[in-house]
Amino acid sequence: MLGNIIKSIKKDTSTVEESTIPIRDVRLVDWGIENLKSEDTIRPMKSGTYIRASGLGGVCAREEVLAARHDIIRTKPWSSDIKWAMAIGTGLHYVFQNEILGPRKLLTGQWKCSNCNRIHGSFSEPTVMPDGCDGCGFKSGTLICVKCHNECKRNRDPEIDKSYTNKVCEQCGEAWEVVPVMFEYVELYLVDHELGIHGHTDGFHPIPTDMWEFKTANGWSMKGFRNGDIYDKYKVQAQFYLATANRRRMRFVFLDKSTNSIKDSWLEVFVNRDQQQFDEIRSNIIALREGLDGGPLPKRICGTRSCPRAKECQLEDICFSV
Repeated sequence: MLGNIIKSIKKDTSTVEESTIPIRDVRLVDWGIENLKSEDTIRPMKSGTYIRASGLGGVCAREEVLAARHDIIRTKPWSSDIKWAMAIGTGLHYVFQNEILGPRKLLTGQWKCSNCNRIHGSFSEPTVMPDGCDGCGFKSGTLICVKCHNECKRNRDPEIDKSYTNKVCEQCGEAWEVVPVMFEYVELYLVDHELGIHGHTDGFHPIPTDMWEFKTANGWSMKGFRNGDIYDKYKVQAQFYLATANRRRMRFVFLDKSTNSIKDSWLEVFVNRDQQQFDEIRSNIIALREGLDGGPLPKRICGTRSCPRAKECQLEDICFSV
C-alpha cells in the first residue's frame, strides 16, 4: 500500500514538473528596462473624439486635422524610464490624497468607503474625508471579532458605547480587533462637452476657490519651478480645470523625487485663473473641431522646420507643403 502511494506521488510530481512554464533567471533591473517600455498608437481624431485635459497643452490643431484628412496613424514611444517616472507619480498622488491631505481634512471631493463602496461627497457638494460611513455604519474605532468577524454591539448604539466593558466577542469569546474605516479618494471628473475636453482633477481644496494639482519632478526641473518657470502645458491644464470647475486658483504641488526632505522636495506654486488664456485655448480647440468637420485648415504654429516641435512632428513634410 505504502509503495503504491509513493509511486503515485512520484508520478504526480513528474507531471507537474513537465508542465511547469520555464522562468528566465534575470535581474529585475534588466527585466524592467526591457519590459516597461511601450508605444502608443495615435489614430486620427474624429469630430466626436474627446481630448484629455492632461494632454491639452500639447495639442496642435493643424497636426490633428492633417492627420485626420490624410488618415495617418502616428506612434508615440515611451521609454522604460519615463514609464517608471509616471508610476512614481501615480503612487505619490495616492499618498498625498489618501495618507497626507485626506486624514488632515485638507482635501475635499468624493470618498469611497472600503467596506461598502458607498461614495461620500459630489462635485456640487465636495466633502472632506469622513470619520465614518453613512451607508454601512462603520466609523473610526469600529470593533470586529478577529475570529468570526462578528460586529461589536457598541458600534451601533451610543448608549451601549458609553458603558460597554465586554472585551471579548459575545458570539465566540475571542478578542475584539479595532478596524479603522478606510476611505479612498475618488478624483472628480470634469468635462466640457462643447469643446470635447475631459479629465480628472487631483482634488479640491477646503478653500472653495482653490484646487490641487500634484506633479513629480527631478532636481533640474525643480530649479525652474522655483523661479516661476512652470511648463505651458501645466498652465493650460490648470486653466481648463479652473474654468470648468468655476474656481479661481490652482495650487500646484511639485514633488522633487531626488530628495526626501520635505523642505527641499515640496514646492507649492499658485496659478490664478486667466480668462484670456482660456479663451485662447478655446479658440484653438474650436479651430480643430471646425477643421475636422471640413472647415479651414488651422494655422501652423511652427515658424520653420528647425522648430523643435516641427523636428519631432510626424507630419512635418505635409504641414510645410500646404
